[in-house]
Amino acid sequence: MSLEEFARLNQLPPRWLLLRRECNVLVGDPRFWYRPNLQDQASKLATEASEILRVYSSGRNVNLNLREQDRNRTIA
Repeated sequence: MSLEEFARLNQLPPRWLLLRRECNVLVGDPRFWYRPNLQDQASKLATEASEILRVYSSGRNVNLNLREQDRNRTIA
């Protein structure tokens, strides 16, 4: 399942998708493992995205778990 599909199915705001994409770019950079500033930046983005996901799931009382067939696949 793509990030876009996950966001659409769970009615997440565009900000969540933007944060996840930016985070993926940072962690995909080979320098990520050697640059604390990149790690810090990715951590901040991931934390904000997680908070959005938490708020949307608790506010709507929705289970955002992946479908059975998607549980073993990576969201990328």
